[in-house]
Amino acid sequence: MRHNTAKHSKPGTLEMPTKKLTEKFNEFQEKAKEILKDENRIEDLLLQARQKLKELPAGGDRLAYIPELILLIHNFVRGEYTSISMPHLVAIVAALIYFVTPLDVIPDTVPGAGLLDDAVVAGAVVKWCQDDIDKFMIWLENKRK
Repeated sequence: MRHNTAKHSKPGTLEMPTKKLTEKFNEFQEKAKEILKDENRIEDLLLQARQKLKELPAGGDRLAYIPELILLIHNFVRGEYTSISMPHLVAIVAALIYFVTPLDVIPDTVPGAGLLDDAVVAGAVVKWCQDDIDKFMIWLENKRK
């Protein structure tokens, strides 16, 4: 299932709809590169993301991919799935950081809009990384057989 969630862009590029969102996401990509060097920090991030998902009333289409992203990163960290490009891996981890961070472009405490930027970021990353996500889901399905 594919979601059109980001602006149309050239293949291989990740675009966010606003300058502020792009700046914040780029900041989180740098954090993602650091977190990926430490298995404990990445596991903590995945735990935070799972916990936040449990607290959400309904995530909508754009946040519906968060569990798959968590699973992909979990399998990568365990060394079970490594067929993902480094730029996509960093972007997915950055999207998860953005998702768990309550004070981002639109703070999560803002009623009705607090998760909107989280959904935009997740949607843009999913669109950009769709091929890698699809390959992971096929791999996971085959593994479960």
